[in-house]
Amino acid sequence: MRRRRAPNVRKSSGEMQPFDEAKLRFSLRRSGADEATIDEVVAHIVPMVAEGSSTHSILRHAWRFLARRSRGIAARYGLREALGALGPDGHLFERYLARILDAQGWSTRVGVHRAGRFVDHEIDVEATRGDAERLCECKYRNRAEGKVDVKVALYVFGRATDLDALRPGRSFCLATNSRFTSDAIRFGEGMGLRLLGWDHPLDAGLKDLVPRLGLEPVTVLTSLRRAEQRRLLARGTLLCRELRERRAALAGLALEPSRALRLRKELQEIEEAREGSSRAS
Repeated sequence: MRRRRAPNVRKSSGEMQPFDEAKLRFSLRRSGADEATIDEVVAHIVPMVAEGSSTHSILRHAWRFLARRSRGIAARYGLREALGALGPDGHLFERYLARILDAQGWSTRVGVHRAGRFVDHEIDVEATRGDAERLCECKYRNRAEGKVDVKVALYVFGRATDLDALRPGRSFCLATNSRFTSDAIRFGEGMGLRLLGWDHPLDAGLKDLVPRLGLEPVTVLTSLRRAEQRRLLARGTLLCRELRERRAALAGLALEPSRALRLRKELQEIEEAREGSSRAS
């Protein structure tokens, strides 16, 4: 029997490419789903994929279906979209990057003004650890804005040079919730910048780093409405871990008992999924 041609799906960049079931399976497996769950999700999703479907809508359908099986695994699967919800501007992402650096033993400040050799600069995140110092430029991207390109890397290199931040003991990091173009990686790393993106560096980008450190943002939570997530973010609660540990933050949402119980259960499932992944690795 002749196999049906895979429909073309639309990426966030607008580029069309054939739907790849193997990629869907791989992404589900990376999130910690077992093979039986993966088969269920794929059987549900594949018949829905039509010519011109967006990869975003496919991910959303898979995420919703997965959340009915395991909200902990769904949190990992929906992480990229959750990071994209730290908008609409980049201020929340700057605070989120500071949380990542804090978890790695750095002391951080956000929105610091520094004098360069020729001009003054506002530094998104300043981090110190012992005698080492790292300055960070954050480039938050929503889905439509796509990758961070070499023009951004050129601009950031200029800032780093003016701040004399590319010498021993000092470093300058360009961080994004999105991906980098190959030219941006080649130039940035060739000129001594540190790059942190969704999947860069290999095995140490946000998609690996966030679950490893247990820093899932509250925007992964399926138990909360978007307005409730925004309320938490506005009050300074960025992480699921913080919501678990701060009873006042949870109480401040004033959820009805059944929803509060569902939220606590989801927070626990996210923690258990992380611990299970840590043991497996």
